Formats: sequence, C-alpha cells, structure tokens
Amino acid sequence: MGITRVQRLRVLHVIASLSPVHGGTTSAVLQMIEGLEAQEIICELATSDDDGPSRRLSEDAPERQIAGRHYFGKRSNFYIWTPSMRPWLEAHVSNYDLVHIHGLFSHVNSLAGRICRHKRVPYIVTPHGMANLYGMQNKPWRKRISMAFVERPLLNGAAIIHMTSRGEAREFGGLGVTTPVARIPLAVSVEPRGDPAGFHTRHPETVGKRLAIFIGRLNPIKNLEAAIDALALPGGTSFHLVVCGDGPADYTASLKARAEVRNVADRITWLGFVSGSKKSDALAAGDIYIQASFSESFGMAAVEAVSAGLPAVLGKGVAIAEDLVEGNLAVLVEPNGKELAAGMKNAADMISCDLDRERGLRFVEQHFSPAAIGAALATLYKEVCQPFRGLAT
Repeated sequence: MGITRVQRLRVLHVIASLSPVHGGTTSAVLQMIEGLEAQEIICELATSDDDGPSRRLSEDAPERQIAGRHYFGKRSNFYIWTPSMRPWLEAHVSNYDLVHIHGLFSHVNSLAGRICRHKRVPYIVTPHGMANLYGMQNKPWRKRISMAFVERPLLNGAAIIHMTSRGEAREFGGLGVTTPVARIPLAVSVEPRGDPAGFHTRHPETVGKRLAIFIGRLNPIKNLEAAIDALALPGGTSFHLVVCGDGPADYTASLKARAEVRNVADRITWLGFVSGSKKSDALAAGDIYIQASFSESFGMAAVEAVSAGLPAVLGKGVAIAEDLVEGNLAVLVEPNGKELAAGMKNAADMISCDLDRERGLRFVEQHFSPAAIGAALATLYKEVCQPFRGLAT
C-alpha cells in the first residue's frame, strides 16, 4: 500500500472590502480565517483598497503589510469596481484549491466567480445576508437586474452556498438558485471581560442606571427607532440606552430628534463607533442587549453580547435569534417599540432568575468559537475539493 501524501488546502478568500465601516462582515471573515488556519488550511485574501465611500487605504496602512493579503485599487465606489484585480486573479487563481467569495453585488465578487469558472477552480459563496428579502428592497430595480444577470450566474456556478443561520437559509430559498446550501454559523471570538468601572468613569451619566446596550451601524435596517420608542413605554422606562455605533449625520440627527420628541433624550448615551476594550467595557457595564433589526443575516453583535453575559432582546429579523432563544439566552419580539419594551422587562427578569454570565460564555464557545467554525468549514472545504484535487478525506 502506498503512502497517502497529506496535502494542505490552499484557499483564497475574496471580499470587496475589509473596511470596518461596512459592519461585521470584516470581523467575520478575519475570524473565519483564524479558525481555518488553526485547522492547517492555508488562507490568503484578495480585496480592494476600499476604506468606505470615497476613501481608500493608504499604501502604508498596517492592514496592507500583513502577509497573504493582496490589495487592489478600486476605481469607483459603484459596485467597488476594481479592474486591477483581474490580471492578478487570472495569473494566480489556479494556484489555489478553492476560492471562498464573500458577499454579493460587487465587481470584485462577480469577477472572481467568472475567472474561477473559466479556470475550473471550485468556489464557495457566502452572501452575508446581501440576498435577504429586506436588503433586496433597497434599490430594488438595480438589484433585480444585477441578480438576474450577475449574481445568479455567480451563485449557480458555485460548488456550495454557505449560509450562516436558519433564517438566512429560509429567505435565500426563494431566489431560484439551484446550488446546494451548507449552513455553518459565523465565528465569534470571545473577548476578555471588560471594565464596567472604567466605562462608568468615562460616562458618569450611566452610574446607577440599568443599561440597555445597542451595538451596530446606525442605519434604518437596524430599527433603532423602536429602541428609542421603547424607552418611553412600560417595560422600557427603567432603562438607559447606550448606543455604540455611528452612521450618516442626517440619519443620526433624525434619531436624536426622535428621542427629543419622545422625551427620552436624557436617557440615551451616544458613543459613536466603538471597538476593542471600549466595546468590551460597554458590554461589561450593560444589563441587557437590544437589537430590533428588520433584517440580519446572522447577528454577530448579539452573539458577542450573550458571551458577555447579557440577555438579548432581538427582533424577529435577526436570523441567529432562534438559536439564542433555544439556548434560553434571548427574548424574541416583533420589531416595534411596544413589543421591544415588553421584551426588555422579560430580559431583565432573566437576569434575576437563571441567566448567569458563564452560561452565555459557554454557549458561545461551544457553538460559535473560531475553533468550532474553523473545523466545520475545513470539513466542507475538503468535501468540495475532493473531486478536483483527489484529496484523502
């Protein structure tokens, strides 16, 4: 019997932008790669130099100095048009066993799919919620045309479509895509517990208050309007809301104006974008986490919150809510102020009854850790690549 050579898979991840301004997808992809590398999967990454609308990463940005990352100059914000990526992909894509494409509705992703099909390199697509029904209602005509002529060929040419939650998979089922679907959650790293005292020192208006924490970009899809309304309703009146996130100036102003009209402006602390220890400190100081989003393909911030021991109040559009409710870590509500206020009271009761911080941490480590998700994805990769590379499983 001959000796079977163990071949390490070499995978290229393609994403239109790694800028944190685009939300949790950036963090999700990097943590996914962390888990895969622990499984001895060789991962590299190709992306544009996008750093948000009309901004680009400088040549000396720390992100661009990381080995295995390949950045290409975007020419337009529209669909993150990045033509300089084409010759590099055509020259190098055959060096990889698999390409993992993240997201839809960008030139980068459709380009990678076309070249993979031409070079006969298998690829996986993770839509990251970009084909959800709510999102498709934004610029609907443009997205319908793009779905018909660009995204559907990309999706139908994939070996597997990677869904991250039951909710996302259900919505995706109505798009008429024939490719098989695999459901594996996103990886969420558990951060060290933050310093609540430090948070209260920086924000003295929160001392002695029962805190409801929100983390996310300020966008109508997040439905922060319901959280503001809930503060003025029975169940929500005992809470002070801490908003961790930023967004367009005019939209942020409209939220603050709504708080004035509801007479709750003095019970909201607006922190802007937070990350690292400041985010950990906010979660450590919080009592509950709220997110009444109309649509979330996953809900990474909610998972981070329960890992910090906060019961979550989640709108039915948050796809991961079902899993957290089954773990008795969250309350599921209709995405409106009245239902959210009642959910806030129920979540507060969970704290006093049976929710301890360690239980949430254990649940996240078991189901969403980079190690667990990396192992599941590594198995999927090997199954996809076996017919192409003759790998031993």
